[in-house]
Amino acid sequence: MILRPHFLPPVLAIIASNGSAHASSPFATHWLVYDPGSNPSLNYTDPASALGRPSRFTGDNAEFLYPSAVTAFNGAFNYDQVLSIGTGGHIILGFGAPVRDDPHHHFGIDILVFGNASFIDADYPSGIVGGIFSEGGVVELSADGIHWVAATGVTPDGAVPTVGYSDLLDPFATERGSIPTNFRLPVDPSVDFTGMNYSQVLDAYNGSGGGTGIDIGAYGLSVVNFIRISNTGPNSIEIDAVSRVSSVPAPGVVAVLGLAGIAVARRRRV
Repeated sequence: MILRPHFLPPVLAIIASNGSAHASSPFATHWLVYDPGSNPSLNYTDPASALGRPSRFTGDNAEFLYPSAVTAFNGAFNYDQVLSIGTGGHIILGFGAPVRDDPHHHFGIDILVFGNASFIDADYPSGIVGGIFSEGGVVELSADGIHWVAATGVTPDGAVPTVGYSDLLDPFATERGSIPTNFRLPVDPSVDFTGMNYSQVLDAYNGSGGGTGIDIGAYGLSVVNFIRISNTGPNSIEIDAVSRVSSVPAPGVVAVLGLAGIAVARRRRV
């Protein structure tokens, strides 16, 4: 069964969902079409689960009663936290404001896709990266919801697992941390995590919450309003969220902000 928002026809849903109420959100704000495919995971078929920010804590509900932090070795698994897409299925998500190709974005990355992939612990429970549980998927991008460009080489449910907190050194922590990660900050794509312990992983993340990065300019696009995530593989894939990357101020702007801060500090001392 292919689902569409029942309260508005698809075109009107696109228009209504791009109002000012959603424009400030850095995450996907609405879904347009959801086809669960042939074999989605049971109870993980609410498309709203792919909206909003990624999950920081999981297992804290009546279904599981196994509270644990979302770490690079422990992905989110509550029913309302991730959306499953079976073979042949897909979801189309929309942003409240356009995602633009911006040279000031960290590492040139404009969009982050969060699944529930996790590193394989080569020395459980020490947290030594020995590989990754990655279920794949295909990403396509669009400015108008009609014409699509494939983001080749991008794996939506894999590559860089989600991390909820920067201060939890236990890869299987059962408590919440006190320093939330930044879900709009990508991880350096050149990092090879193989063999790292969890402390080294967190250092490499450098405050990021993870996510698979996409440079929309690499695919000839200057603006993206919609992202389509599909599954062409034999196993279901799971999606938690999609975000816009925040910009790094240009050097001149940083200098101006620094001078402004000095001026304010001086006024306060007078």
